[in-house]
Amino acid sequence: MMKTATPTLADVRPFAVETHSPTFRVLALRERGIHSIDLAEEEHCRLSIQEGSAWVTMEGCPDDFALTTDHPRAGFTGPGRLVIEALGGGVTVRISSENPV
Repeated sequence: MMKTATPTLADVRPFAVETHSPTFRVLALRERGIHSIDLAEEEHCRLSIQEGSAWVTMEGCPDDFALTTDHPRAGFTGPGRLVIEALGGGVTVRISSENPV
């Protein structure tokens, strides 16, 4: 079985690269790159910054979040659209989600 390498910001051509596993995915975005995730009712999503920084907003949530390697984690629960925007030199983020039962 071939193993997929985790993307880095150097791999991003032109905007985003994703790798997947059964329990999480890794997303790399260049600066100002945007990715959105539609969360179903009671679906949980956890973001963990591996490199860089991101601005994160959740539909219906009054607060936005700046995630960095110093403050790398945040969790969100649907329903709603979660938007991740890469800041600075870009971002590599691990996305774990748990679907409702």
